[in-house]
Amino acid sequence: MQTSDFLSLISTVMTAVAGLITAIAGIVPIFNSLQRNRANQPVTAVKDLLLKIVKVNREPIDGKVWQRLRNTTLFFFVICFLFVIVIIGATVSAALIFFSAGNASIDILHVVAAFFAFLIFVMNFVVYFYLSYLLFSLYTRTGKVSADAEAFLFRSVTMLVDAEYETLFFLCREVLETIGGEVAEYDASTGKLVANINIFLKMYSGIIKIKLEKIDEKSSTVMVKLDPHFFQGTVFALASSSWIVNQFVRQLENK
Repeated sequence: MQTSDFLSLISTVMTAVAGLITAIAGIVPIFNSLQRNRANQPVTAVKDLLLKIVKVNREPIDGKVWQRLRNTTLFFFVICFLFVIVIIGATVSAALIFFSAGNASIDILHVVAAFFAFLIFVMNFVVYFYLSYLLFSLYTRTGKVSADAEAFLFRSVTMLVDAEYETLFFLCREVLETIGGEVAEYDASTGKLVANINIFLKMYSGIIKIKLEKIDEKSSTVMVKLDPHFFQGTVFALASSSWIVNQFVRQLENK
C-alpha cells in the first residue's frame, strides 16, 4: 500500500469514527422512545380497587414560554432536516465516486473502510431523520396558540379523585414504580410521595413530587409535579417533565 493510500485510509477511518460517535449519541432518543412504549402499558397488579378521577387541572405555561418552545423546536427541526439532506447527498456522491470506472479499489482495507463509512452514513441518517420526526411532531403539538398545548405542556397537575385515601396513596406509589420511579420518600399520614425518575441513561430524569390531601372519606386531591435533573428552565425540560407527569396520570386512570 502506498503512503498516500495509507494516509487516505487513516483519514477515512477517523471520519468514520467521528460519525459513529455522533450516531451512537443520537441513537439515545430511539431507545428512549422504546422505553416510552413500555411506560404506556397499563398497570394490572392491583385489581378490584375503586378509583375515579373526577377532575384534572393542569397549571398552564405562559405565552412567552410557549412561543420560545415553538421557535426553538422549529429551529432544531430545520437543522436536523438539513443534516438529513446533507447525509443523503454525501452518501450518493460517495457511492458514485467509489463505484465509478477506474475509482473502485479492490484493496481489502479500502473495501472495509468504505463499508463502515456507508454503515455510519446510514446510522446518522436514521438518527437525524428520527430526530426530525420527533421535533416536527413536538412543533405541531404546540398548536397555533398556547391554549392548544395545555394538555401537552404544563407545570403541574392537580387531580380530584374519588377513592379511599389509603387506597389512593398505595396506587400512587405503585404507579410511580411502574413508570420507572424509585420511591425515595413516602408518608401516608402527610400524603407525601417523592421518587427519582430515570428513563434511559437519565435523558429523561428528575424528581417527581406527589402531594395527597384528603377531602372526605371518599375523595382526595393529588398534586403531581416533576423537577428535572438537567436543563432546568429550558423548553425541552418542560416538555419532558410534562410527558412524564402525563404518564403518571394515564397510568392512574388505568386503575
